[in-house]
Amino acid sequence: MDTELGERIASRIDALTPTMTRKAFAEIVGLTPDALSRALTGQRGISSLELLRIAEALDADMHELVTGEPDPRRIVLAARHDYDRATYQRSVPTFEEDKETLENVRVAYVQAGLPSVVMEGVPGTSDAMRELLGEEFVRPFIARIESNLGVDVVRVPELGTAYTATIAGRWVIMIPAKGNWFRENWDLAHELAHLVGLESEDEANAYAAQLLLPASLVHKVDWEAASLQTVADFLWETGVSTEALRNRLGNLGLGNERIRKLLDCATQALLRRARSWSHSFGDQITERMDAAATRRFPLALQEAHEQKVEAGLLGPAYLAWMRGVSEVWIADEYEPHNGGPGVDELAAELGLELA
Repeated sequence: MDTELGERIASRIDALTPTMTRKAFAEIVGLTPDALSRALTGQRGISSLELLRIAEALDADMHELVTGEPDPRRIVLAARHDYDRATYQRSVPTFEEDKETLENVRVAYVQAGLPSVVMEGVPGTSDAMRELLGEEFVRPFIARIESNLGVDVVRVPELGTAYTATIAGRWVIMIPAKGNWFRENWDLAHELAHLVGLESEDEANAYAAQLLLPASLVHKVDWEAASLQTVADFLWETGVSTEALRNRLGNLGLGNERIRKLLDCATQALLRRARSWSHSFGDQITERMDAAATRRFPLALQEAHEQKVEAGLLGPAYLAWMRGVSEVWIADEYEPHNGGPGVDELAAELGLELA
């Protein structure tokens, strides 16, 4: 076994929390202390099964352990999580339920074989991100993220929370399809915060607030005199919830008790109340809800699967799952071409005689 691999394993063992002696670690992976010691110094080889056990015990990626480089095809996740201040533990409550869906997304990308995307010059500040996303980015938020950042966005109803991941060399934001369009905007802004390197939920939420509700924009409104109509129009244009706006006004020291009471209700209820006279506006609210409840995968991912299914290189399962349709329908629609019936077969089918 090469010395560099031994050094990588040794450093991982020494960094374990809680700490563990090498003798105890050797017992866990099924080696004698002497065999482990000689392996770490390059004096003996190590089998693939032993290496697998070591990687599992260290919770390490085997590719990175062996090569010293991250596996470009490994999925790396950042998720919305809860923080228990009493135990200092972070957790993702829906992770166990989401694992199957996350794995399906991973397999879909691996099978598609899309080219890797390298993100360069991604802005770290919310103001710079707003500039990169462009004017009025909230309505076409997903489209701007994909076109201006090169980050894919997946929306599926099976997820319980939002995730950011690197999968097969591509950045992917995955969000739940729940029909809550203002929560979707917040999820997207929050995940962009993780993408630019902010780890804590508090930092990500602050970034999302600054991205969607920059102080310069909020200060343009005279909140002391703002009417129900003004508040509703602001919520509609910025694509945020009553709760998000109420918190932002509080953080900026703006508004009054009347405004706080206006915002102390469900977002869509306030919007409909403010525009109760407009049937067309009610339809627009419903359209936003429908869009946020729609299953969505990047076109490039779907097209790659479509081509491979049509060529007989892939089965229909993942394309059907992405589109939310029957596998039978996909199999029938994209059955590999066999050239079609010949002239004689068509004539026989139609009861005709060929001259």
